[in-house]
Amino acid sequence: MKIIDTKNGTGKGIICKHDLVKDDFIISYLGELYHKNESNWKPTYYTMNLRGGFRVDASRVGNYASLINHSCVPNCIVKNWNHKGYDRSFIFAKYDISAHTELTYQYEMTYANILSYKKCLCGNLY
Repeated sequence: MKIIDTKNGTGKGIICKHDLVKDDFIISYLGELYHKNESNWKPTYYTMNLRGGFRVDASRVGNYASLINHSCVPNCIVKNWNHKGYDRSFIFAKYDISAHTELTYQYEMTYANILSYKKCLCGNLY
């Protein structure tokens, strides 16, 4: 993966360096784990929802996954699984992806509901 400056106003993004095949594991979403009822936690743009009210916040501590942008027509999918007793979010190729393509997923299903007041910048129409 490689960090890029996007052309659509979303800031940074991630491209794959090599071709990916449908269902290839790309990356796990890492960050600080919070529960929605914790008083010291505030939603950020880098929050992934898990089961049971838990959330992973990559705003201070995270990895490349936090730079994968939204698309209404994404090429990646997020799957939440229990891994070694902990819920985790894993990102996979939704279909074959050519090298040097920006990686995207649809935030609506996996992201803290922050985008409801923002205009979508992905350039795709539903």
